[in-house]
Amino acid sequence: MRKIFFALMVLLCTLHLAASNDDGTPITFSELPQQAQQFITKYFYNSEVKSVTREMDDGRFEYTVRLNDLTKVEFNHEGEWKEIEGNIDLTFADYLPENLVAYITSKVSGRVSRIEKDDGKIEVSVGSVEYVFSKSGKFRYIDD
Repeated sequence: MRKIFFALMVLLCTLHLAASNDDGTPITFSELPQQAQQFITKYFYNSEVKSVTREMDDGRFEYTVRLNDLTKVEFNHEGEWKEIEGNIDLTFADYLPENLVAYITSKVSGRVSRIEKDDGKIEVSVGSVEYVFSKSGKFRYIDD
């Protein structure tokens, strides 16, 4: 009985480690949710998709798209963008509130390297400084 219990525990631990693989499972671009496909096609049409992965997080799939220009875009299970990393151009970033884009382009020098949408806020990283905005784009504070 102890051997069976031990074997089950080893199996459960192995399955847990396999499920928490940080690299995710490779999938094709067409396997992304439609909304994620449209986002990549609209905002990153000049870039080539290098890889697409899917991984389970809290019982739901999340997706990561890596582009040939070293940009990485993460999406939730519905295909809504969660995070963008890379050399981000805000010129055509109508996925962000206009007042947020206006604030960053007029008051901040340097390139945006990361944008994260989470917990009712949007965080924009420029260098080592993080600018925090509400979901509606109202500036809140600087987190450095």
